[in-house]
Formats: sequence, C-alpha cells, structure tokens
Amino acid sequence: MFARQHGISYTTFCGWRHRQAKTKPPAFVEVELSGPAAAVELLIEVGTHARLRISSAGQVELAARFLHHFNALTSC
Repeated sequence: MFARQHGISYTTFCGWRHRQAKTKPPAFVEVELSGPAAAVELLIEVGTHARLRISSAGQVELAARFLHHFNALTSC
C-alpha cells in the first residue's frame, strides 16, 4: 500500500527493503497521523443572477471558468 500511495513500483520497494535489511536491522518509528481535513465550502453569488457552491479544492478551476464566462457575458 505504501508503494502504491507514493507511486513506487512494488519491485523497487522490495529491493530497497532487501538492501536495507542487509546493512542494519529494520527500525520502526511511531507516526501520528492527523485526522482528515475539515470540510470547506465556498459560495459565490453574483447578484440574483447566479450562484456557485464549491465544496473541494478540486473545484477551484471550475469556479474560475464560471466567473470568467459570467464576466464575459455581462461586460459591455
């Protein structure tokens, strides 16, 4: 799972572990993981004409395109 999460092939990961085991015994370190990030929501309202609700960072580009398009429609 570690190799997949970090984009390392499983064979490479096993090779690293094998070489590490030859030089010194494996050491384990306790790691404390923080909890999941709090949910964030952004609501963009343009007068009474339009509303856009964003609930993840992945939607920021969508919001930028929306505002750009809306601005083009309303500009003189």
